Amino acid sequence: MTAKAPSFAFEVAVSATDYDARVLRELERQIELRLPSMPPMRPVWTNAAAERLNAPRSTVFSRSARVVVVLHQHLWGKDETTKEDAAAIKRRLTAKGPDSVRVVLLDRAAPPAWLRKCSSQAFGERDLERCAEWIVAAVATAGGATRQAGADAAAPLETADERTMKQRDAFLGSHRAIAHLGREFDRLAGAVERRVATVNRDEVETPLEVQRMPGRCTVQLGPVALTLSWVRTRPDTVATGRLMIIEWEGRVARGTTPAGPRAVPLRETVLRADATRVEDWQWRSDEVVGYAYDSDQLAAHCVDSLAYALQDRSR
Repeated sequence: MTAKAPSFAFEVAVSATDYDARVLRELERQIELRLPSMPPMRPVWTNAAAERLNAPRSTVFSRSARVVVVLHQHLWGKDETTKEDAAAIKRRLTAKGPDSVRVVLLDRAAPPAWLRKCSSQAFGERDLERCAEWIVAAVATAGGATRQAGADAAAPLETADERTMKQRDAFLGSHRAIAHLGREFDRLAGAVERRVATVNRDEVETPLEVQRMPGRCTVQLGPVALTLSWVRTRPDTVATGRLMIIEWEGRVARGTTPAGPRAVPLRETVLRADATRVEDWQWRSDEVVGYAYDSDQLAAHCVDSLAYALQDRSR
């Protein structure tokens, strides 16, 4: 008797933190260009599908998606949503093995040991199309139907990219951008200060200190710290300057002579300003594909990461 081929509700299901919604949307669009929609099967699982189609994420990630993709960064698996995803993907690996799981590395954080047998790759900001092709190839290997992307589809996008780059270069090289940089850094530092004040410090009183000055913000949350600094260059333009974000273990010295053991950097991120005008200002990494946030989103990402570091230190 011939074994019945497994049936799937979705070709691809993607697990990602809320911080990576932007890269998730673009990756979903790229994947759907290459996967035919053949009801009742759908190309890509989304949170909207979970609500509309009664497709709970735990079921999707454990068995009803042909291929599962993890957009992995150092905060994946720590929030309640991706913790649930991780538990379901573990069940999938136990039942099916690692072949139907792909891991996209969004930063330098190593995936957990149980996920390391799965195929993984890091992709740059401009490599999302190649990333989608890699995922679609996994769908084809697992028996799914695919289609070739339209050869002429990239032409208008390429023209739009060139136009956006010219607008970006013109704005970031202007005096208007220099004037707005100070306001945007203040907005970022203010959002960090407000959010860190709400961090749950359990029953133990963890001291909190925040210091702000032009172009620099320092947060000391008990045994961990966060510094944000705008590093100027010569020539001093917004385009050439960089935002340096460092997460520390230990006390960050206020003056030139540290009191006690020297603080040890846990994580360092370098970002650049990315904008074509004041209204679309973002902080973007050239190395990490999913790292492109406005100031409020970046503040949330930084403070949540610091809060998890505090939890780890307190255990």
